[in-house]
Amino acid sequence: MAELDELTYEAVEDEESFLDQEWAPSEAAHARDEDAACEDDCEGEGELGLTQPQLEELARLYPERVRVRRPLADMTTKEVGCEGEVMAAAFLLSNDFEILDTNWRCGGREADIVALDGDEVVLVEVKTRRRPAGGRDEIPELAVDHRKQEGYRALALLYMAFHSEVRHIRFDVIAINLVVGGGSRIRHLVGAFVWDE
Repeated sequence: MAELDELTYEAVEDEESFLDQEWAPSEAAHARDEDAACEDDCEGEGELGLTQPQLEELARLYPERVRVRRPLADMTTKEVGCEGEVMAAAFLLSNDFEILDTNWRCGGREADIVALDGDEVVLVEVKTRRRPAGGRDEIPELAVDHRKQEGYRALALLYMAFHSEVRHIRFDVIAINLVVGGGSRIRHLVGAFVWDE
């Protein structure tokens, strides 16, 4: 069964640096353990709390995406997806994941993020949806259907073929709802699907 981590992101509807945005854990946030929960509550009064090296890593991974963002209402569907990928990477960095690669492509398939969680390699699919203020959150993770999961399994085999040191890969999904006018929600499904379903 997948673990679920949630985070609320307070978006600002004008042009400004992504790195200046504020993030805060939602009430439904699920900490990996009690110590992590205490740290989240105590540090930065609920802000995501990326360190300067993590901010620099995010800027290195997405140099064009983190400089200036357009208002959410003016973004194309592709730009909304790109915004979600940057947010997902920031979320993973804040939870002590190491980002190994972004948009890793092979065999006509792509993993949005390849990360390291401790000693476990994780292929992360990011699904982002935009909704109007006052609208209902969608469930973006439902788009990771059987066909998408099969594609990720094939991609994982290719990744292991190119990285012989990797013995196991986990599949996570990060689902993001961006709200026009401000605010967003991130759900992290740890082990969202497995190899043999």
